[in-house]
Amino acid sequence: MTLRTANKIVTVNKLHKNIKYQIKSTGPIAVNDFMRQCSINAHHGYYTNLKELGTCGDFTTAPEVSPIFSQILALWAVNEWICLGKPKNISLVELGPGSGQMMNDVLKNVLSINMIENSENLEKVQRKKLMLLQNINGAFKVNWHKSIETIPKSPTIFIANEFFDALPIHQFYKKASGWHEIFIDYDDDFDNFSIKLNPNVTPALSIYKNSAYQPVCRQLSPDVSSNFLKFV
Repeated sequence: MTLRTANKIVTVNKLHKNIKYQIKSTGPIAVNDFMRQCSINAHHGYYTNLKELGTCGDFTTAPEVSPIFSQILALWAVNEWICLGKPKNISLVELGPGSGQMMNDVLKNVLSINMIENSENLEKVQRKKLMLLQNINGAFKVNWHKSIETIPKSPTIFIANEFFDALPIHQFYKKASGWHEIFIDYDDDFDNFSIKLNPNVTPALSIYKNSAYQPVCRQLSPDVSSNFLKFV
């Protein structure tokens, strides 16, 4: 089964060419792999090269529209700090900080702030916004990390907005013959990517193959699961 895309891509960028070459060389790839390359490829990924957010960029999020969202989040963070016994040393960690606007609005005398960000371009945007506030109020220190593993060991409050929904996923489709994992292939007739069902039982599919609850379509994100487990 192959579902072809409706429209042919007019502009083919370098990432398109790289993924096409990979598929032609080694065969179709899982949606998880396709999303990962499109999002955070070291040279051509969308988020890796993203420089503008908000009204000047491709999309905007709640913190960019109004500070109310961040203020409510700040109240929640203070409540959690109280529930933790008001520890003197505490870290506030934001996953996928975007432009840094949410953290900019949340900051209320926090001692240590850690930002998990893969994009060097977005990190520069965040630093520009948050360093100004840090210079005005020296009560906190902002640190940037590529991975959660380097976060200091201390009481920590995590916040994130539209982060987990952007992580790569595996997708599955159910036919009369059973479950199949959805893969990305390349259609030479349309000169574009196409969707194809893998006839084999993939490692990701084996997790859900015998599930009692079987909707028509289902998805799995190892990235979401692994990130949640690291927080426990």
